[in-house]
Amino acid sequence: CFHLADWDNELVCYKELSEDLTCTWLPVPSAPNTINYTIFLKWDRIPKLFQRNTSSSSIKIERKDLYMKRSASIWIAVNYANGSCMRGKNISVTPSKAGKCLTPSNINAHQITNQLIIKWDRPATPTRYELRYREAFTESTRWTLVPVESNAVNVTILNLNALSSYIVQLRCIVKDGLHCVCIWSKEILVPHKLTNKPRISYNATTEISPGRRSVLLKWEVTQSENVLGYYVDVERIPNSCRDSPNRIFLKDRKVLLNISMAYYRVNISAYNEAGESPQVIYIVPDFSAT
Repeated sequence: CFHLADWDNELVCYKELSEDLTCTWLPVPSAPNTINYTIFLKWDRIPKLFQRNTSSSSIKIERKDLYMKRSASIWIAVNYANGSCMRGKNISVTPSKAGKCLTPSNINAHQITNQLIIKWDRPATPTRYELRYREAFTESTRWTLVPVESNAVNVTILNLNALSSYIVQLRCIVKDGLHCVCIWSKEILVPHKLTNKPRISYNATTEISPGRRSVLLKWEVTQSENVLGYYVDVERIPNSCRDSPNRIFLKDRKVLLNISMAYYRVNISAYNEAGESPQVIYIVPDFSAT
């Protein structure tokens, strides 16, 4: 195999409680879905090379195939349909010293304008962490590593793009003399606040019975990848009883209202973890005006 220099696969292997060895890595960028990987283990002072094939980006090697106290050089090769082969960087692992370190727990992250604020629970024993972040929805964006002060339980990152969403990961840093492997946490998506109001793209009103009509509204949004759902507030005008508008929670970008022939105001907004977008206002005139 040729060495694939630009494939930083972040190969990591750690021992489970069952004493099986789990290895994970990042897929090859822009690779077809049908790609196959081969993991190789070259044990110290054992000539035979261990290998297994898989189509996923992780594999579990059973205890019976391991030499717990021997060091192994491990690497991943990529097998293409045309018969060519590329390999990533080697790592060295001794299974008996490769237990999984405790990972940070209850990680929470949110964005305020151009700041990213990340918090996590304080561990039972003093632990150092490192954090990294990158822009979301952009495959080519590189990670930025952020040093974390010893025993800290939060980090604030400044001077970010307020219109970008970000992905955050956290992991521990192994202490000298401690035999375990630190694993990056799951990727945490931190969406930016929705700044654009939805746009009404379709409306239709139909009389369905004496004194009643249906109103069908559809809308579009420019930041759909960050949207969790939509709020639709329906209010009769004038609101002489000072009632709160009826709020409808939706996942789809459409609503069918069954209302009277009176005058109504419909406010539509999108929402995500960062808050609510500005509202678009649609006026349903009273029947005498149609």
